[in-house]
Amino acid sequence: MSKLEERLQHYLPDNTASFVLPLLIKHKVKLILTRERISKLGDYRHPHEQKGHTITLNVTLGPYQFLITLVHELAHLLVWEEHQNKVAPHGQEWKKCFGNLMIDLAKIDTLPLAFRQALLKSAKNPAASSRSDKFLLPILRQLEPEDNRQSDEVLLNELNPGNQFIFRELIYTYIEKRRTRMVCKRQDGKLFLINRYANVIKI
Repeated sequence: MSKLEERLQHYLPDNTASFVLPLLIKHKVKLILTRERISKLGDYRHPHEQKGHTITLNVTLGPYQFLITLVHELAHLLVWEEHQNKVAPHGQEWKKCFGNLMIDLAKIDTLPLAFRQALLKSAKNPAASSRSDKFLLPILRQLEPEDNRQSDEVLLNELNPGNQFIFRELIYTYIEKRRTRMVCKRQDGKLFLINRYANVIKI
């Protein structure tokens, strides 16, 4: 077993490291694990300035979220290999590539059936983020361990207008919903747009 595979097995569901490992090796991907980033779960950076493919992932992700985020970013890599910057980041080319990867991933019979079914449903029209995917989000929240979540921690979009919450150690009031973000007022009266899937502590 390679060091990379051994490392991946620590973060992924059982029997799934072998699914992503060939792509990581073939394309010589530099995989970087980072601290938690509220704005994104992971990202892909195409080769430039003599640097190869790079994928970063939040180290705090649960195994199923880690898996689907890694596959999401690998789809970006494969689309880049074929089209470079000639197509939209989450356009039809990416949707088709990511969808095909999810269909293949769903064939791993050791994965929970509900997760495999969600993959197949999502594969028909993948969302730009699993946090906004109506099929994947519910099952991911069921599957992921709650060890790192406080008992009163919720997603911002689970609150109602007027609710107060703590985000990054500051108190806000949820005002209204926009398309992908929420208008929130900090205690000093300043307004901010916060991702609707941010983890917050309800007061």
